[in-house]
Amino acid sequence: IVLGKVWGILGVAVAVVLASAFLLTLNAGYVENHIVKVNLLQAVGKPFVCALLAGVVAVKLVDQGLLIMLPITAVAYVAFLLLIRTFSAEELLLFKQLFQRLRARFIG
Repeated sequence: IVLGKVWGILGVAVAVVLASAFLLTLNAGYVENHIVKVNLLQAVGKPFVCALLAGVVAVKLVDQGLLIMLPITAVAYVAFLLLIRTFSAEELLLFKQLFQRLRARFIG
């Protein structure tokens, strides 16, 4: 609330990012203590880099309007994830199976 009053909408965005990072840390700590060991840097590092790169794409497209910027930025994010090999072969197989099931359900 304080950041929003001081910096406006930018303060709100910063507060949301900080709160999300805090909750990610808490959740990872819980999972590590009660379920399985987690390498947080390995789990978050590549997606974070991809998010930064997608952010650069979004900034370059900001004058195009949301209807153009958002889909292109989303595609760029997924492309960056695939380009730097964020997913294992097993995860890619799961995605393929999921998309096949969704296509069969909605297309026929």
